Order: sequence, then structure tokens, then C-alpha cells
Amino acid sequence: MISKSILDQTWRLKWYQTLDSTNSEASRSLNNDPDQPVWFAAKEQTSGRGRSGRTWVSMEGNLFASLRLPVSAAPSELSVLALVVGLAVRDALVTMSHGMLSPRLKWPNDVRIDGQKISGILLEYVRSGDQGVVIIGIGMNLIHSPENLDYPVTSLHSLTGGMPVPPEQALHVLSDALKKRMIQIADNGRAAIITDWLEVHDHSGSIISTRINDEVIQGDFAGLSEEGFLLVKDQNGCTRTVSAGDVELIREVT
Repeated sequence: MISKSILDQTWRLKWYQTLDSTNSEASRSLNNDPDQPVWFAAKEQTSGRGRSGRTWVSMEGNLFASLRLPVSAAPSELSVLALVVGLAVRDALVTMSHGMLSPRLKWPNDVRIDGQKISGILLEYVRSGDQGVVIIGIGMNLIHSPENLDYPVTSLHSLTGGMPVPPEQALHVLSDALKKRMIQIADNGRAAIITDWLEVHDHSGSIISTRINDEVIQGDFAGLSEEGFLLVKDQNGCTRTVSAGDVELIREVT
């Protein structure tokens, strides 16, 4: 999936005051050394993007960064990468809060604390010639949490009593955490990642609602497949596999 030579490199970093979107800038850079990993980060975004074309509210003081990462695997084999990134974001938040926080993970790529979203992840696969590239976009609420959204949100600042973490420091911690998680999957395989993810997810006891094509599926969380796909036990007792899409927890356990 990711070569050890990539993991042994120092990943370059490009900071900008303002970008439309760090993911978009990473995509525009593909004509320049697409076989090299590069971070693109901005103080603010004017057109930040979330999953399914949603807008990511991007206020200065939060972290907005995208890693352009060359990969050798086909897109169908990269599902576990969302779990890797989620775990790395969680690791970074634990480090930055000095262990005060214990984030939970919502499949496929939300990081939450007490049911409130603190970080989002957007993965996009592209090709540049013969080179496959994954662009990993990460938004982390360090100072601000957007208002008037359809789901609860929070920030590191509000949860830690005002502990200040500049975006530059947050990205340094995040990059180290992500590289460690990628070394883990390179050394031990995807099963180790899935095991760790299952220890910190927040689906237990919840009723899950999701969509497969035009069919709405509701049921109980039944774990993850070997590929990292979501398993849902529907109302008929059948276990359904969800490879992509949004997941709503329509009854949560507090």
C-alpha cells in the first residue's frame, strides 16, 4: 500500500496564508513530483470541502491540511486507510490534550468526543500518469467550532479549558502520529489497525442507519470486515457490508 521508502522520508510541508482548499491545492500539484509525499496546509480556506461535496467551515486558528501520498494499491484496497487516518488524528488529540481527552471514532472518518465532532477526514484517490496518489485532507477544530450545523461539534480549546495549540504545532504532532500508524500497517498488516479501531469506536449499542445504493439499511453495529468495511446486522438478522457512504447513529448510547 505505502512503501517503506516513503515512510523513511522526511515529508515536505508547504504552508499558505489562504487557499481555496488544501485538497484542491494538493490535486493541482500533481504535475510536480507526484511520487513524493507533501503536506499542504493553510491558515484559512475559502472553499473547504468535506465528504459528499459538503462545505467545511474554515475559520483561522483551526487546522486545515492535506497530505499528498503516493500509494501502490488500487482504490478498492485503500478502505482501511480511512481507519489509519482516524486513529492517527485520535492519537494526535490525545497527545495535544496531554491525555485529558479520549476521542472515539465513527465510521468511516469522523473523530468525536462525547458525540461531538472535533475533526473530519476526506480521502480522495487520483492518478498522475502511472502513479496512484491518495490525498488525505484533515480538518481539526483547535480553537473554533462552527455553529448552526446539523450535528454537534466541539473544539480542543473548549474541551481543555483553553489550552492553546497553534496549527503549526498540531500539524507536527499529527504528521508524526500518521507516520507511526502507517508504519504499523506496513509492519503488521491491516488486522492490527482494525483491532485498534474497534477498541475506540463509538458505535456500540447504537442503531445505525446508512444507504446502499437506493436502499436504506438500519440495524446494529456488527464490526468491520477484513477490508475495513462496516458490517451492519439488519432487522432481518442479515449482516450487510457497507463499503462507502454516510452513517447516521439514530440512537446513541451515552
